[in-house]
Amino acid sequence: MGFKLVCTNCCTSFSVGNDGQDIKNTAKCRTCGKPAHILHHKFKPPKKKAKKEWKLVEILIQNGFDFSSAYVPLIDNKNQFWGNLKVNYPDNLEDVKSFIEYAETFKQKK
Repeated sequence: MGFKLVCTNCCTSFSVGNDGQDIKNTAKCRTCGKPAHILHHKFKPPKKKAKKEWKLVEILIQNGFDFSSAYVPLIDNKNQFWGNLKVNYPDNLEDVKSFIEYAETFKQKK
């Protein structure tokens, strides 16, 4: 599986190994040499010329998302837990702000 090394500066993504510590020590873009981000192997990079999608990726990374599977708890009005629901990451800039705000409500409850 492994990780993805992602540079939002030059809009590139590289698959890298499984050793997270080794990757953190060398998290630089192979193209431009600037710092790169280590993301989950499920990250699917946009096309290089899709600047709006790359901006979306950058905003999500800046807000702490690594593109691993995201889940929200299903709780009824009696506060009974019924499981988790998988949530898709937003695919447009209009939805990203509400997605981040919604995710923050769950971070605060922990």
